[in-house]
Amino acid sequence: MNKKILFAVAVVALVQLACGPQIEVVNNTPDIVRLSVTFANRKFTISPEPGSTHMIDAVPGQYTAVVVPAAMWIDFAKSEEKAISQLLTDPESMTPEQIQQVADRMKKISENEQQLFKNAPDQATCANSTSDKENGRIEISGSADSNLSLYCTRVASSTAEPGSN
Repeated sequence: MNKKILFAVAVVALVQLACGPQIEVVNNTPDIVRLSVTFANRKFTISPEPGSTHMIDAVPGQYTAVVVPAAMWIDFAKSEEKAISQLLTDPESMTPEQIQQVADRMKKISENEQQLFKNAPDQATCANSTSDKENGRIEISGSADSNLSLYCTRVASSTAEPGSN
């Protein structure tokens, strides 16, 4: 009997997650970008292709988005990846110092991305909120060569019951 109750609770939790708010991300630029969306102590980073649309599962509440040109991060990450690959050519004979070098380089990649987001201009950031009745929408415009900009809006949720306010 307890297994049936536990299963029912798990199914209800999954249905609630699947029916929660979402944030639609639309990349209207001619470039691949890096977009970070932070809400409720969770962070999602995606690289939408030009002209693409992505959906991010959200939770009700505030969110903040930041966009940067992907090429800036990719170039740095590739240079670090090359150095990491050289260190990993013979992983079984790596010294503790070499292992630490790999960890440090991986950390540098993450820190570089965080710094890019932190230094993004004001027009490359936006904030809004979602609820059980409203989803979010983030539109990315401009180009990597000029100014990238974000526009955050709320849209009615298709999961809201008809007639509910």
